[in-house]
Amino acid sequence: MFGSDQIVEWLADADIEYVALNPGATLRGLHDSLVRASKPLPILAMHEETAVGIAHGYAKATGRPMAVMVHDLVGLQHASMAIFNAWVDRTPMLVIGGSGPRDEQQRRPWLDWIHTGAPQASIVRDFVKWDAEPASMFGVRDALYRGLRYATTGPCGPVYISVDTALQEGALDEFARLPWMEAGDSPILTAPPDVVADVAAALANAARPVIVLDRPARGLAKCVAAIAQATSASVVDMGVGRTSRPATGRISPSIARGRSGKRTWSSR
Repeated sequence: MFGSDQIVEWLADADIEYVALNPGATLRGLHDSLVRASKPLPILAMHEETAVGIAHGYAKATGRPMAVMVHDLVGLQHASMAIFNAWVDRTPMLVIGGSGPRDEQQRRPWLDWIHTGAPQASIVRDFVKWDAEPASMFGVRDALYRGLRYATTGPCGPVYISVDTALQEGALDEFARLPWMEAGDSPILTAPPDVVADVAAALANAARPVIVLDRPARGLAKCVAAIAQATSASVVDMGVGRTSRPATGRISPSIARGRSGKRTWSSR
């Protein structure tokens, strides 16, 4: 058994169903392990930006993260715009990058040197929630665990973990399990109770309350519908967040347009 086998096993432990990737030499160990494993299933993409886009769409449709594998710095540069889009759209995903060996004595002449950065994540660090370059298999396990928790804790977003070829292709004496926690036990971030009480009082006492939605969290639509019904508030969708539109419920689907041309759903 090799390090790449352990990494794929950890992804399965974390209930990652699919991995989108455009194959590259620094992922060769993970390629081999993915082909021989029953889970997660690899999805071949012709470009790293496409691979990240697949994971983006999967997360928006299911609410669950998917893994993406990108080849070294060149693959990460190809993927960078799509990773930025996922960051802006608050989309959880695990981006795993291959890299040349951190130990310079193990690097192949020229290729491993020009494709390996320090830090590897520097090109995407400003638009991922977290990144890591573990130097041991214990470090990889910790990074996968922490990265997935960070990615799926709201506000969600992509994380990047670099795993060099020496770790992927190194032999293992024993397997270790990922200390994965069940989905849903990440802490939910909420406003302080006094702030919630102030907002509730303001809505209840307002003569003509209006709720303006820009990019709300996933699953917020039903809550907005309930608040709008209780307070007779109008709901304005700014048209940016693709999950903004309230659930229909008993809210009138009629649309009014103001001076700004924005769509407005009224509960009156």
